[in-house]
Amino acid sequence: MDGINTAVVGYLLLCMVWPQLVKSKAYYYLGLACVLLYVVLEAFAGCFFPGGNLSRAIHIVATLSSGLALVLVVLASGGLSFREFAGEMGNAFETFRRGEDPNKPVIIPITGEQPKAPDEVDPHTRYSINDNDPKQP
Repeated sequence: MDGINTAVVGYLLLCMVWPQLVKSKAYYYLGLACVLLYVVLEAFAGCFFPGGNLSRAIHIVATLSSGLALVLVVLASGGLSFREFAGEMGNAFETFRRGEDPNKPVIIPITGEQPKAPDEVDPHTRYSINDNDPKQP
C-alpha cells in the first residue's frame, strides 16, 4: 500500500501547488485526513504491537483508510459525489459484464432445456492455397 499512498500524497501536494485541480475541497480534506490516519495507525501498530494480532487488525484499518483516501482524491479531482461515483462504477461493471452494447440480448436457457446440436455442416469456409497457380506473378 506504500505505492498507493505515495501517489495519493504526491497528488495532494500537487493540489497544494495547483489548487484549481481540486473540484471538491471537502473530499480533498477528507482524503488528507485518511492519509494522516494511515500514517498514524501504521506507526502505532509498529511501535506498540509489533507482530501481534492487534497489529494485524490495525494494519487492516490502515489499509482501508488508504483505499478510502484514494477514492476521496478521485472524487475531489473529478467533482463527483459518492452517489454519482457509485452509479458510474455500477455502469462500468455492467459494461464489463455485457459489453459495449447495452441493447444486446442476453440469451439464458430455460432450466432443464438442452442446447441445440450444431449442424453437421462446417460453418467456416476453407480455402486451399495453391502455390503453383499460374495466375499469380
